[in-house]
Amino acid sequence: MEFHYDKHWRPSHDVVFAITFAEKALFTKLCSAVYGQEITIVGEPHSQAIVRETDVLLNAAEFETNNLARELVHVYNKIVATYQELQEIENSPYFTQRLTEAQLTEARAEAEAKGEARGKAEGKAEGKAEGKAEGKVEGASQLAELIKEGYDIDTALSMIKESAF
Repeated sequence: MEFHYDKHWRPSHDVVFAITFAEKALFTKLCSAVYGQEITIVGEPHSQAIVRETDVLLNAAEFETNNLARELVHVYNKIVATYQELQEIENSPYFTQRLTEAQLTEARAEAEAKGEARGKAEGKAEGKAEGKAEGKVEGASQLAELIKEGYDIDTALSMIKESAF
């Protein structure tokens, strides 16, 4: 038997994985192995990829039934042998419109940076407003104290202005 392996079309590649597990018999065996008991899948498994049912190599997708690992390798081998089909599926909207993990991480970092910048700007504006309000209250308190001490308003205001510098 000839085994096809492609660095781009690894078994874990979304397109290869989607095609592999669209095969009901193989998917049933995998689920049974995971659950540790015989299971029955009601209906047909639906792959996220749209695979042409007329493709001879993918629907050949018949395999030995006594060894799950051997079957997975066999299916992978057939999938990778249809390089052009894999490229067509990879270029379908389902796969091209998905963000990679790196793109998601970058988008999250950008959103976080924007949020942080907005938060800083809002905090700065809020602090400035609070500072002005506190300054007015403090100035009014100082003015009241000076008037209590007997200074006239004009003198008290000039004293407050001088102490501000």
